[in-house]
Amino acid sequence: MENHGSSVQLPLRDAYPYADSKGLRTETEAIRDARPPTGAHQSLFRRALIARLLVANDLLASFITEHWPHGETVDGQALLRSYERLLKRNEHSNEPCEKSPGSPSTSAAKEIPAQFVVLVRGMAMFGKRRVKKQLQQDLLKQHLPESISVLGVFNKSGNYALSASNARLEIGPLVLKALQSHRSLRDLEYVSVVAASTVRSDLSKLVTVITKLYGQQFDTRRFGVKIDGNVWRAGLAFLSDQAELGESAWPVDAPAKVIVLKAANGSAMFLKREEAKNEQRISFGAPTDVVERAVSASLKRPIMATSRSARTIRGVLRFFPTA
Repeated sequence: MENHGSSVQLPLRDAYPYADSKGLRTETEAIRDARPPTGAHQSLFRRALIARLLVANDLLASFITEHWPHGETVDGQALLRSYERLLKRNEHSNEPCEKSPGSPSTSAAKEIPAQFVVLVRGMAMFGKRRVKKQLQQDLLKQHLPESISVLGVFNKSGNYALSASNARLEIGPLVLKALQSHRSLRDLEYVSVVAASTVRSDLSKLVTVITKLYGQQFDTRRFGVKIDGNVWRAGLAFLSDQAELGESAWPVDAPAKVIVLKAANGSAMFLKREEAKNEQRISFGAPTDVVERAVSASLKRPIMATSRSARTIRGVLRFFPTA
């Protein structure tokens, strides 16, 4: 158990959000997915990776000052050297292992691909962007670099399972560029790229929260819950920035269409009401807008979000091999 601020070992629970706040979320998600070499403890290996990431981005000194005073001591400096020795031993061994973000490239044979869920904002506007699922997959395979593999495409609303052997790649812009090669997709603007392990964890937390709130009213297969005769669908919104919010409903002056259950770190949990008969369709764009406004107001700066139903998220996750 790490003691906040006085940890002997580099505190991962502080290091991850600190690096995320400096624009390194893709790298930290790759570290969370990294598998240690044989004989190395997982948490020690990940401490070594994130220490190297902080060094590579000139952030280690400020992190030590703010979160890890022990890092300034003689023993703390010795720990940092031991972290680096661990990584160098692995780099010079013949055992395959994930490349550490921020470090020089190792050979492809030593890299374990990081896994990512990629969600494209605006692809569900089918009247404007009627691009078949197979064509989307073809565009990705044709235009993405060889170091990014397309593991699967779930339905046609821009939901992809990808793996990347180079964790330093900017996957979002590369996916956008690949899709924008099609004339119907040239106005796409935003992509959420989230480590598969993070998405899996967020989905599990969503099920736990809704089950605790609604018990047997919650259908875990369809991710629906009945409230006052209405069916509500569960979903997740992935944010471009870290945020924390409590429960809220929208609109406030009419029957609610979206309930934001909570937002924490880089995602928000929500319920979206299924429209009643003769009511205008309530799309998953509604929770996207609600979450963006709420988080932007909380942070006092604009953020972006991409929302999907829990069923869609589960569908994407099924493309990843399970351990």
